[in-house]
Amino acid sequence: MSLLSVPFQADDGLGQNPIVETGVTVELPVVDWTSVAPLTALIVGGFVLLVVSSLLRDKLPKPFMVVGTIVTAITAGAFTIPLWERVTNGTAKPTIANAVNVDGFSIIITLGICGALIVAALASDDYLRREEVDHPEFFTLMLLSAAGGVIMAVANDFIVLFLGLEILSIALYVLAGSHARRAESQEAALKYFVLGAFSSAVLLFGVAMIYGATGSTNFSQIAAGTGVDSDLIYFDTNVLLPAAIVLILLGLGFKVAAVPFHMWTPDVYQGSPTPATGFMAAVAKAAGFAAMFRVLAGALKGSSADWRPAVWVLAIASMIVGSIVAVMQTDVKRMMAYSSISHAGFIMMGLEAAGRNQQSKGVTAGVFYLFVYGFIVLGSFAVIAVVAGRGDPGQGRGPVRHPHARQRVSPRDVQRGRCRCRTQ
Repeated sequence: MSLLSVPFQADDGLGQNPIVETGVTVELPVVDWTSVAPLTALIVGGFVLLVVSSLLRDKLPKPFMVVGTIVTAITAGAFTIPLWERVTNGTAKPTIANAVNVDGFSIIITLGICGALIVAALASDDYLRREEVDHPEFFTLMLLSAAGGVIMAVANDFIVLFLGLEILSIALYVLAGSHARRAESQEAALKYFVLGAFSSAVLLFGVAMIYGATGSTNFSQIAAGTGVDSDLIYFDTNVLLPAAIVLILLGLGFKVAAVPFHMWTPDVYQGSPTPATGFMAAVAKAAGFAAMFRVLAGALKGSSADWRPAVWVLAIASMIVGSIVAVMQTDVKRMMAYSSISHAGFIMMGLEAAGRNQQSKGVTAGVFYLFVYGFIVLGSFAVIAVVAGRGDPGQGRGPVRHPHARQRVSPRDVQRGRCRCRTQ
């Protein structure tokens, strides 16, 4: 551990503030830079791309930001190789004051986020040029949002988890409103910001209750039932923990768009730029469920009897509501929004199983579903971005029309197999 001697001023009681040299030992955590190399690559890459594009805007080739984003994502993914070797060798352990936990779970989520970043960057290039909103900030925001998702995946402390959640969310708020010429985009950003801020506040209130009940915000200490200041607990733990679990489920349920915390999803998906919507659907859901697995199946595994029934109800409600309401939509992006709600219910089944004695199977199933779902939903939104045409004419209330098709196609026709578009 590194030691730092810090002098401070003390009042002598007479209004004087003489400087008293006092050796105060401050313990600074040792930073294992290898463990946070993927995260560092995403953050540094985002800032480098932003600075270079700002200084040399007129001299850079058009695909510079896309290529730079892809290279950054590949670099971040490559940095997970030595981390995976640590996991397979059994030498991986929590680092940075036990606040960061690099394991197989976090590595797979990180790889999934990097892959989603690559696909989203490729899908965004043509769309942004077509809509004449090809600003470098768009790709920087995607990189920073991905960094927030990685922080949530490796978090072993509620403070780190909340930090990653805010980095992820704030970047997504701006991405949702990045199409300045569409009123729907501005409306989506405002709705997402207001409701997202509310859910973050509720989550933070739940974290405060967890700290009051256990005396710690560290997942390992909470799971072990020991707190840093356990003698300072003034409230009955049996009352605080269930209340904290309810608030945490509410806050994280909003992030993964689980019923009944899903009302923001259709409007935000519909109004946001299509590549941003695909990126949001893949990365935000992966990061949200990574946090859910970390908190519920990890830190609060001993209280699974309190949260498993609630997760079971949320999973059933999400699958039923998402599947039924999706069929009733006449807008493709709103249909995809309710589809994502239904998928959230299926992933929560893995979370519920992780709360039982089948923790490894539940986590494995949930991570695999997230990995596959992320690429499928990104591909779907990439197709929507191409089909909609300039100005997103097919994303309003009517059916979608392909620029080279004679027949208008609605989501309901696609589901019923009635799509027979003949090109001109």
